[in-house]
Amino acid sequence: MKLIKNEIKKIILSRKYIVAMSIFFALYACMSVLMCKDTINSKPEIALSKNQKNLEYWQKQKEDKNISKKRESEIDQNIKFIERRNKDLKFQIENKNVDWEKRLEKDNNNLKEQLKESEKKGESIEISEYKQQIAVNDYYLNNNIKPTSDYEITAFNVIPKINVLVGLLIISVIIAIMTSDSVSGEFNPSTIKLLLTKPVSRQKVLFSKFMASVLTCILSFLIVKILAFLVLGTVFSFGSFKEPVSFYSRYIADKDLIANTGLGIKPDLNSLKIYSILKLTAFSEVINMLFIMATVSLCLLISTLTKKSSTSISISAILFAIISVLNVRQLDGAGGGNLAIHKVMPYVFSTYSTGEFVISREIIRKIGLEFVNVPFIIIILIAWTIICYLISNFVFVKRDIL
Repeated sequence: MKLIKNEIKKIILSRKYIVAMSIFFALYACMSVLMCKDTINSKPEIALSKNQKNLEYWQKQKEDKNISKKRESEIDQNIKFIERRNKDLKFQIENKNVDWEKRLEKDNNNLKEQLKESEKKGESIEISEYKQQIAVNDYYLNNNIKPTSDYEITAFNVIPKINVLVGLLIISVIIAIMTSDSVSGEFNPSTIKLLLTKPVSRQKVLFSKFMASVLTCILSFLIVKILAFLVLGTVFSFGSFKEPVSFYSRYIADKDLIANTGLGIKPDLNSLKIYSILKLTAFSEVINMLFIMATVSLCLLISTLTKKSSTSISISAILFAIISVLNVRQLDGAGGGNLAIHKVMPYVFSTYSTGEFVISREIIRKIGLEFVNVPFIIIILIAWTIICYLISNFVFVKRDIL
């Protein structure tokens, strides 16, 4: 425990930690401002206008005769989604002055009619969306919870969205800067040699560095998130922690989609779940902690294999920056991507950098492979952590340092 405390002090007092956390804090603040603006721009009138422009864009894209079947299928899905979304927005505009309970009841009646039509046509995507929205409306009504509008800024509404962006874009790079010289950084001042002359095993030294890095990252990120939550809640509103989040917990292969794009899934309609936003956030942080452990473990391995802190930090930061860009490109349906890389993604821990995507199963929908589920994701994160750590331990114990 004393070794871990000493390592935590080293990290916190180091220049790289101050730089990394300053960058993280600044970027988190910028993303908070941008997300608040985006939330305000989610008003039905503004969103409807934007959707009309997006609809025109996708319709023009569809006119291209040289597009692949996969791309054409993606465009068709985007067009249908926007059209469904526009119907919902028009309903919100027409009924904005209606009492929320009556509005939800009216919305459910409309959705049930649309559901019947979709069931006749066998439209699986539409059926799943309508059932999901009906269940959410029923949850609000049965629990007497007034819905929070999409354009209303509340801490519980905005923070999860910020965390998704942070997880996808910057979190792994920040971890790399903070932890990648945990071993290599000790060689230049020769402190590692001094430490190993004491009656402490190399295994304990390495484990203390690993645990110190993990705990420092987890606590540092949590503090920033809690501060952001308190600031947003104080300035605007905290919102209700009972706010529902709905998702399908299981997916099955979609043969039609696989025939067109090479991969594809659809939700198991019997697996619909509803969590409170508080429950979703709590479970998401557990996944985030597992991701941090896996990332630190890989950074520790890189640090163990190199002797210069600048080398280990550069390799780790550049590696994770490239991976972040690839992840965003592969997971963004509109951005295209390589099918071969896409099929490898489930086995790479960096795919699960945002807990909100994992718990809401959004990551499963984006990956498009039916065998991916939360237990599988947890196993992948733990496996990467253990394998990278064991290799680091083997190298560190066998290495000629003295």
